[in-house]
Amino acid sequence: MGLFDTVDIENAADDPFALKEGRQVVVITKSEADEITVQGREVPVWRITVANQEDDLEQDVMFWLEGDEKQTARTNTAIKKMLIALEIPTSEWQDISNHPEKLVDMRVTIDAVKAKKSGRIFVNWVGIPLPEVAPNTADLSVFAGEKSGMGF
Repeated sequence: MGLFDTVDIENAADDPFALKEGRQVVVITKSEADEITVQGREVPVWRITVANQEDDLEQDVMFWLEGDEKQTARTNTAIKKMLIALEIPTSEWQDISNHPEKLVDMRVTIDAVKAKKSGRIFVNWVGIPLPEVAPNTADLSVFAGEKSGMGF
């Protein structure tokens, strides 16, 4: 009996702390102010944890809340893209800033993209998932007798 007989090493995730590459629907499981240590210094961040429940994988997305003018502009743009993808009206952005936990349990479609140089997975926010069931278009009788401008 070998050391790894009971463990499925071959199918282990390449990075157990990241999502798989590709477009997927995730759930926001955490959204909060936090701090991380970078080169011995505490840096404030907005930490959002997204989880792909089908794959049982999750990943943290962090927005740096301090830095030089360039970093602040980059962070603000990234947050704006996320809030637009989540279809949150601009009138509610300040409320989300004060209560980031309001994003918890939201479902969102993302693209998980692998960086070419580092190989790390980055999250690009796409939008709110489409409904599971499309509207019924089988009954098109409401259009019966309609004529297009092309003479049909």
